[in-house]
Amino acid sequence: MASCNMMFVIQLDRPAPGQPWQALRAAAAFDPSVSAAEGEYPDGRGASVMLINARREHPYLPVSLPREDFMQKALARWKELSLPALDLKTPWHGYPLSEWTEENASEAELAVTGRYFDTGNKLAKRREGT
Repeated sequence: MASCNMMFVIQLDRPAPGQPWQALRAAAAFDPSVSAAEGEYPDGRGASVMLINARREHPYLPVSLPREDFMQKALARWKELSLPALDLKTPWHGYPLSEWTEENASEAELAVTGRYFDTGNKLAKRREGT
């Protein structure tokens, strides 16, 4: 039975090439059985390590921002409450990421108006027996 008895999460801000792997190997060295020479493990049972470099290859644009009409209403409310001025950066609201069908748009509208069960009922009617 395998178990994971040690886990490290390392966050690097704009790392240089190779730096993530250096950090991962350094973290793995905290387990003496991993850093032992010639594969000889101190406890006789051994260990394993999985190193994952999840570094972004390039900066990604924000993709989960609410659509423009919601953000405009939020901005108006912000100003109405006399809250401190915002320093908005583009994009400050959502934008289309792909081609939506008319059906996708209507299902999204049902969701934001609280009628998401209508979509579920429609999809349930499409079920086919097996």
